[in-house]
Amino acid sequence: MDPLDIGYKELSRYNPKLVYCSITGFGETGPYKDLPGYDFIIQGMSGLMPITGDEHSPPFKTGVAITDILTELYASIGIQAALLEKERSGKGQKIDLSLYDCAVSSLVNVTSRFENESNYLKER
Repeated sequence: MDPLDIGYKELSRYNPKLVYCSITGFGETGPYKDLPGYDFIIQGMSGLMPITGDEHSPPFKTGVAITDILTELYASIGIQAALLEKERSGKGQKIDLSLYDCAVSSLVNVTSRFENESNYLKER
């Protein structure tokens, strides 16, 4: 939106109470910033597919577009928090989410389990 002069930086000059939510596939910076974000691809790149199914099956996607849903949930929570802050301080907020980041954050239990098992094996 920035190249069109309708990004947060430009619009917040006119309305400092603006709450602006940006959702991209891979974030606003980095090597993949210009790539589109498709749920199917995000599931594979984030590591979600390899943990779906059983240990004998190849990686496959979940039955629903889960990264889209997770990102929508994070967005709604972020927007609510920003609206509350706007009421308290009078200042707007920019919420910046990517499908990839939200997918990776959903793996917190998997990474914790991996870390715990790795530490357990090191102790043996």
